[in-house]
Amino acid sequence: MTLADLRVLCKRATPGPWVNAGRGDLRGPHQDGSDQTVAFCTYDPDGNFIAAARTWLPALIEVAEAAQMMIHEVEHDVVGEYSSPAIRAIRAALARLAEMK
Repeated sequence: MTLADLRVLCKRATPGPWVNAGRGDLRGPHQDGSDQTVAFCTYDPDGNFIAAARTWLPALIEVAEAAQMMIHEVEHDVVGEYSSPAIRAIRAALARLAEMK
């Protein structure tokens, strides 16, 4: 799965932010401004994770895409291999994302 695939999943899902209202009730915004049940999860830790993932994933996708652009620019501006620890860490994290299915 690519960042573009994740972006499509986010756009198709009920918009965030989502919250775990307890007792399995995951809630998100309704078009009229109220909140609505968007999913049900019987295990609270999973519900917390699902709500947080829906809320944060769009921003994290943007960060990953910005990091990809930065790596591309740095690699084209610098002659030879750029060996900054930060650049290596970003490159490694982006490679792990690319390997995920």
